[in-house]
Amino acid sequence: MLSRSTLKNIDFFQGSFGKCKHTKHVCIDNFFSDEIASWLLEDFPAFEQSQQLNEFGDTGLKAVYEKLSDISPRYRKISDYLASAEFNQLIQKICGDDSVYWGGESMYGGGTHENLNGIELDQHVDFNYNDLTGEHRRLNLLIYLNPTWEEAWGGQLELHSNPLDRMNNEITSFSPLFNRAILMETTETIWHGFPRINIPEQINVSSRKSLALYFYSKTRPADEVASGHGTVYIHRKLPSEFKTGAVITEDLFNEINYLIDKRDSFLSLYQQREKLNSERMKSVISYNSFLSSQLRLPILGMVEQIDAAIGFYAEKFIGSEMSVEIRAFESTSSIEIEFFARQALDYPLILECMFNEESIVELCVSEPGTYSFKRNLHLSSGSTGVLTLKASNVKSGQQEGTNLDDREFSVLIKKIIFRN
Repeated sequence: MLSRSTLKNIDFFQGSFGKCKHTKHVCIDNFFSDEIASWLLEDFPAFEQSQQLNEFGDTGLKAVYEKLSDISPRYRKISDYLASAEFNQLIQKICGDDSVYWGGESMYGGGTHENLNGIELDQHVDFNYNDLTGEHRRLNLLIYLNPTWEEAWGGQLELHSNPLDRMNNEITSFSPLFNRAILMETTETIWHGFPRINIPEQINVSSRKSLALYFYSKTRPADEVASGHGTVYIHRKLPSEFKTGAVITEDLFNEINYLIDKRDSFLSLYQQREKLNSERMKSVISYNSFLSSQLRLPILGMVEQIDAAIGFYAEKFIGSEMSVEIRAFESTSSIEIEFFARQALDYPLILECMFNEESIVELCVSEPGTYSFKRNLHLSSGSTGVLTLKASNVKSGQQEGTNLDDREFSVLIKKIIFRN
């Protein structure tokens, strides 16, 4: 389905992608074969009101059709190819990362995009996670489907080094020409958008059309991992004509009002999001507190856990220090602990076991695996005390680059046995 020139120049595209200074990207003209590009344009879905909802739930000037296979039999055939190992391996080769894959038709915001005259897309950083699966958003592949397009009409894809630093911001621009593909990374510093579309009335072109494909991965480099967020926008500054001594024409007045109204709308949106996230956080904290109070260590023998164990997690791992108060039903003579040291830790690992702040044993573990120890511990019936475990070289999911979990895990507690 791809053109011969695309397939022939994969190595060149791979080199170009990796050499970009501020935004890894590559522009590939004549991406699909002529036949497939024609299919995409001929079967491009009509602009329907039901597909026009914007960030505020209002009807806008953009329509998105995510379910490609529902558009037409030919789009279904193209969708099958996009999901194929052949196509995904090609994208992996270009970007140099074999962990990425097309997110499929169910990924939010992907599919056919149609932007009507008058719309613009402010510079933005894309949302970074699929909320349903936790997958990382890694790449955008944008294929433009406009047989006729003039530079003066706007709508060019712009990649910005940093729109917040207006004096030093570098911009790379691409016109949305027919069958032109842009493959680009999405990270916390990849800003992109397009200026307002302004097609003259006498021109028989009504919109800017494209196909947007989003690629995901289970993990990403540790230095790129960030907390989850939605799309973050930076609105363009006021017109250069607006300065001291300027005559405020009707057009300039309307443009300033438009920009201020748009900023106010997004401020209201972000305020609503903050309120919603605050309520969610309260619920999560409350629920986590309840769960923590219910967690029980895998204790065997005539001993019970009195309160919640501090530093012990539902996954049965402990952090750098775990402590728990216990009560003996009957007298005990020894304690035996079996634990698992996981692969991701730095070795050697030191694990110390204490009871009422007195050290029972200190172990040095040199490699991953299951370990156990047994030591004397005399408790009388009805007595209480605090059992403590301290571990070195703990790591969180964030530090490992595997997820956003900031809890530091050391070893997994398999069982704690108090013997008579």
